[in-house]
Amino acid sequence: MPNSPPANLSLPILIWGNGACSADDTAFERFLTNIASYGFIAIASGAPQGSGSTTVQLMIDALDWITGNAGYGKYSTVDTTRVAVAGQSCGRLETYQMRDDPRVGYLGIFNSGFLDSALNGVPKWVGNYPVGHGGTYSEHNGGAFGVSAVNWLSWALKKDNSKAS
Repeated sequence: MPNSPPANLSLPILIWGNGACSADDTAFERFLTNIASYGFIAIASGAPQGSGSTTVQLMIDALDWITGNAGYGKYSTVDTTRVAVAGQSCGRLETYQMRDDPRVGYLGIFNSGFLDSALNGVPKWVGNYPVGHGGTYSEHNGGAFGVSAVNWLSWALKKDNSKAS
């Protein structure tokens, strides 16, 4: 987050659920830092180098916190009308639980199967990149998964149709 964001900048929000429901908010640092560098505010559950497990309540708390601070100080350019929630592996279970929150416009399910009843009637995009369950999150800028996530978020939250395919 820039200390003094430009007045014309509008930051959509990504709330992220870590794999293994890990409470280490730096576990996906390369991936999330890359997303933030494209003009998104990215929030992961837990503390830096934290331990223990997370629950969906931490995602709710994060969304409550950022929406409560949006419009003030360095958060003056946060746009609470453009929110995505996403997660990897166990973090996707927390993501599914956020689907009924009216503040959330998009869900991103990474490295996981779909729960049959969770997404009935919802448009889906399914992709497979053959790197295994751990993905490319720890590679430079989150690797191929970082590119895919930025494209998805740019399309969904910034309405950049050039990123739709």
